[in-house]
Amino acid sequence: MLGSNFYQSPRHTIIFNTIDTCEFVIDLADREEPPDGLPTHLIARIEKPRLNNQLLCSAAFQKLAHRKLPSLVPKVWGAGTTRTRDGLQLHYLLSQHYPDVVPAEKYWDEFNPVVKRAFMKDIVDVMSELQKITFGDLDMEDWVILSENGLQTQEMEDIPAVGNSQVGWFSDMTTFLMKRLSPGNARYELATSNNGSILLDGDFKKDSPVRHQVEFTPDNLALLTYSSAFCHNDLEPRNILMRPRQVDFGPGYELVAITNFDSAGFFPFAYETAIKDTLLGLQNRCASWYELYKDMTHRFLWVHENPTGNESSQEKLIRAIVLTDAARKNAQGFHVGNRVQEKWLEREMFLRGENGQDGFVRPENVDKVFKPEDDARLEEEAMEELGYI
Repeated sequence: MLGSNFYQSPRHTIIFNTIDTCEFVIDLADREEPPDGLPTHLIARIEKPRLNNQLLCSAAFQKLAHRKLPSLVPKVWGAGTTRTRDGLQLHYLLSQHYPDVVPAEKYWDEFNPVVKRAFMKDIVDVMSELQKITFGDLDMEDWVILSENGLQTQEMEDIPAVGNSQVGWFSDMTTFLMKRLSPGNARYELATSNNGSILLDGDFKKDSPVRHQVEFTPDNLALLTYSSAFCHNDLEPRNILMRPRQVDFGPGYELVAITNFDSAGFFPFAYETAIKDTLLGLQNRCASWYELYKDMTHRFLWVHENPTGNESSQEKLIRAIVLTDAARKNAQGFHVGNRVQEKWLEREMFLRGENGQDGFVRPENVDKVFKPEDDARLEEEAMEELGYI
């Protein structure tokens, strides 16, 4: 359908288009019978192949999520490889289309606090169901989905325990952390010991003489492996579809679907919440969403172990991800995005909390909502400060 006959295919409406990716709605309504029993409308996405077949892996995780939550995750109607008339190879994904929906980001700032909290509770309920999907609980149909959609590669002989198509697949937590925490050009040390521990040590923060250490013992590594489960890793208002509903006290919503499984994978939940911290102010700029998310997802961090006097395994993972991210950004020098993030966090009055699980915190009753033009002004200021304009 998306191969050499694409330009003879039915009507389509482009949603967005870049040099590498195009997403559009296919309209089959004018055909007497849609091919292969397809519905009259589909969301299609085509893109140039990426490392580790990322779009095909996204399709696989979307299929797994749809099996668990068929009413809230779009059905995948097809995924695979095709070619253009000129022979260019493309990957494609065909998903269920929902009429009359909008991304939640369009209405989020109009919701009152009660509606926002109810909305986040619905999302946390979705996350709770997805967290029940683990490698150990996959059945034969799940493995067929994963093996047919690019999860397993020829280089991997063992069944993976953690990872996704973006960071890679790993058969144990040690190899995952050694790859994920690798310093590159950043100034810190990462090493393993004879007893199987991993030690992270260094000066991670700009203009700070304080050295930080994070040690993952064999028990920590085992618990993190055990706690790995399905994580979406990008549950932001832009990836949640809703229908607006007017209620007695103002704008309300009907939750329709969770979309975009590009970042999904099997991880301890600490990884997902740490990624939220590293992206706040970069691609994620909804402050009230972040605060509610952190507040209402705390419970996912304590499911698999009882806290003791020492830092929990998941607390260590959050600290390690956040510290190494800060060190890498410091090593990047004149990076506009990193400078914008600093300025955004300062404008929103966010500071690091007392521990990793707190993430970023700010004073109560900070509720001013900034607009896209305010963010554009921050970007312009950052470019001026770095000497680009």
